[in-house]
Amino acid sequence: EFYAVDLRGEQPSEVSFCDFYGGQGCLAFKGNYSKVHHNFFENRQTVTNHYSIMAMGDSSLVFSNLIKPETGSGIEVYVHRGVEIFNNEIHIEAAPPTSEYGHEEYSVDAVRIADYNAKPGSPEGCFGNKVYNNKIFITGKDYPDYPDYTPMAWAVFYSASGGDNYIFSNEIQVEDKTPGMKNETSAFYIGGGTIGGQFFNNRITSNVYAMWVACRYGGDENTKIFGNTIIKSPLTITDFKPIRMGWAERDDCVARDIQFRSNNFEGIDFDINSTSQAHSYSVWWTLKVKVTDKKGNSLKGVEVRIHDKNGNDVFRKLTDSLGIIKTELKEYSVND
Repeated sequence: EFYAVDLRGEQPSEVSFCDFYGGQGCLAFKGNYSKVHHNFFENRQTVTNHYSIMAMGDSSLVFSNLIKPETGSGIEVYVHRGVEIFNNEIHIEAAPPTSEYGHEEYSVDAVRIADYNAKPGSPEGCFGNKVYNNKIFITGKDYPDYPDYTPMAWAVFYSASGGDNYIFSNEIQVEDKTPGMKNETSAFYIGGGTIGGQFFNNRITSNVYAMWVACRYGGDENTKIFGNTIIKSPLTITDFKPIRMGWAERDDCVARDIQFRSNNFEGIDFDINSTSQAHSYSVWWTLKVKVTDKKGNSLKGVEVRIHDKNGNDVFRKLTDSLGIIKTELKEYSVND
């Protein structure tokens, strides 16, 4: 309701090569197998949940759009399945207070995926959606004239529990213009009854923490975070840990069985800014070994064995034709 264009029919639609300016949300579509591509969106959102694009048709494609809200958010997928969001460029900046949210926190985000505590496999679940190959630019900032307002900006705001969604191969730039102030800014904001979700092979450059797991929106369990590259931005002026976990103001903001697997860190070490809540997670790294003779020649078929700290075998394999073995090993787990 109140979108500039609201395509209500059940049949697939195609929206392409259009420009959308202003409005409390630009486009909503409901037909399955729809296509939205090569459009420009400049949303002017001052009320909640009126995104530039409301993707309300299963198995639809949203691609090659430029989304630059004057104020507001990008794309929402709520209780839908099989939507693919790819090759878009999205620019999001923390919003000033609205008539609804002026004395608490308020989020804007490039992509929102949610089903609000749907049971796994439920027809009301939001799962099987893919967000990939997008370029996302997030700018956070405080509004100090409003002392009881917390502006928040995210690349992906994720709170789905009906099944896995896949966030991968995105290029994300995060710049918080007022780090250390009361605003919150990050690439991934994960929580609110979240179960599952896979975040992998994304490249995140940030001057603040790259992701918040079990955020102030609620708990998170069984999420897999792997193969991402997190780069400390040259714009950094305050030290930070790249992962944030939990929120002590609510008992349910707890991370359970989260996997951090073979992520890469440039200019910053892997570390977690964790609350004292009873989080559980594991940390894994990929080990690659090349076996050669004294002359540097690769040795095929050599057995490589790896032991844990107690001397138990955790890996045993022969080198390949290039003299290489590769495996992923758990470094440690917490409350496993």
